[in-house]
Amino acid sequence: MELFPLYNVVADRDIALAAADWKRLTLFVRKAADRKAQGDEAGFLEELAASVQLAPEQPRLLIVLATELLRLGRLGEAAEYLRIFLRVEPEDAVGYLTLAQVLRAQGSTRLALEQYGRVNELQPDRPGVLNEMAWLRAVSPDATVRDPAAAVRLATRAAQLTDRSDPNILDTLAAAFAAAGRFDDAARTAGEAIILARRRNDASLAADVEQRLAGYQLGLPFLEEP
Repeated sequence: MELFPLYNVVADRDIALAAADWKRLTLFVRKAADRKAQGDEAGFLEELAASVQLAPEQPRLLIVLATELLRLGRLGEAAEYLRIFLRVEPEDAVGYLTLAQVLRAQGSTRLALEQYGRVNELQPDRPGVLNEMAWLRAVSPDATVRDPAAAVRLATRAAQLTDRSDPNILDTLAAAFAAAGRFDDAARTAGEAIILARRRNDASLAADVEQRLAGYQLGLPFLEEP
């Protein structure tokens, strides 16, 4: 699979790589692909980083490198490359979504929520994005982030878009109802989520929702640990 197409997308249209540099860039990319195929993660990253140094405004290179760094848990580096990517491609929803994942992993909930919001502006009604936003608004330990009404609205829309067929989204909707003090609705929705999770043989999710359900039945909302 080609890592990125050789197109010249730059912030300044007057900037262009010389023919010799294009040849070098192609070589770096091919070597990176070879390293990846061989299972050499360090070599893959090394060749990608060399490619980015040569062509720092090639968006495909930036997003591939950032995604790989995120997968490896190198969050600070991933965020840096993503911010460069978004300066080059400021309307790219994938960049904002990936940055949201990085920020969430870093514990920067409010900043992550802003990035999810940007994705939703660019590509409205993506159930997964609505679900992430709703979850953060419902269960964040940060009281300045929690917004139960928004959580219910977002999770309800995600559930509608998926015909109430996704147990993860129903889990979020139940948590949102609980955050809003609607514990009967929370318990009922959590029960739906448990049934669907079991049908999918997702015992881990079913067990997690069952724990949350026990709290809802006692009138207790679920909050993530700080």
